[in-house]
Amino acid sequence: MTVERVLWYALVMCVTYRRLTAQPTVDTCSTDDDNNHQVQRMERMMSTIQTISERQMSLMEQMVSKQQALNQQEQTTSGRQTSLMEQIHCTLLSIDERGKGSNPEDVRCRQRHDDKQTCYRIVREAMNWEAARAYCRSYRDGMDLVSIESAEEHAFLASYITYLHGSCVEFHTSGRKDANGVWKWMATGQPFHFTSWASGQPDNTGHYCYIWNRRPGWNTWDDYKDANRCFLCEYDIALPTYCHK
Repeated sequence: MTVERVLWYALVMCVTYRRLTAQPTVDTCSTDDDNNHQVQRMERMMSTIQTISERQMSLMEQMVSKQQALNQQEQTTSGRQTSLMEQIHCTLLSIDERGKGSNPEDVRCRQRHDDKQTCYRIVREAMNWEAARAYCRSYRDGMDLVSIESAEEHAFLASYITYLHGSCVEFHTSGRKDANGVWKWMATGQPFHFTSWASGQPDNTGHYCYIWNRRPGWNTWDDYKDANRCFLCEYDIALPTYCHK
């Protein structure tokens, strides 16, 4: 039953009630039986009106309850749809990032503690340090040779290189000595805070830092003179916050 129909019934009852309770014209010829009959009739009418009113109230309560249930269901469905669309969007963003390389398998991304991901691209084409850096920086905005700034990042790269190094045995990073002999990540301008130098390194044989595989797990660094080597590029991507749920 619609709200309009309920209101119409209420109006009818109101008019009926007023008619029944209006003072009748005094009829001196009326008998006691007539009066009793009229009273009984009014009582029945009032009982009927009360019953109808109670049913209307019950119908109104049912309508409100059903409307609330429908609203809740709509909100739940809308929330699920939104969540699904967000998941699809995050997946497409990830696929898009991986597909930007000549080989999508060459790209790996790592979730950071902020609202960004850091992605790495392995390049198995040997170049000297300057050429490798120029390659990374020209490949896309914000990309540069890798800077390894934490043990977590180092472990991620070690796992990544283990499976994708191909014939490469050494990889350029952005690590290099500055004019004052301080080791810095040239991509960020920051000095080394985390290090993983091999035993006896750096031994000052060169001004560049690379990761190598001559010890298990790609876990150590060495300094070297510039030469043609494979390299790792790094770049950040900002993702919507819902991709981090």
